[in-house]
Amino acid sequence: MTVPGLRELYESYSKRVFNTVLSIVQNASDAEEITQDVFIEIHRSIDRFKGESSITTWIYRVSVNHALDFLRYKRRKKRWAFFVRDDTPVDVPDFHHPGVA
Repeated sequence: MTVPGLRELYESYSKRVFNTVLSIVQNASDAEEITQDVFIEIHRSIDRFKGESSITTWIYRVSVNHALDFLRYKRRKKRWAFFVRDDTPVDVPDFHHPGVA
């Protein structure tokens, strides 16, 4: 089975990948970045494509997986932002000496 080159894959599938990713992440700039990541991943792992499904199906799965990973990362980052230490000084009253702030 002959697999097309990266340029041919990009020209054939970049719009589909972008639209698929955009439907998941709901942000055009994030979708553009993820689309680039998808094609980097395709380039790195094209030799592992077994041909058990069509290349379109494989690219679709890579796209969806990258978009979902992005959302998980974003959610995890948001959750941990709560615990990040803020170095803003806080005026805490001295409870050992009543009336002293």
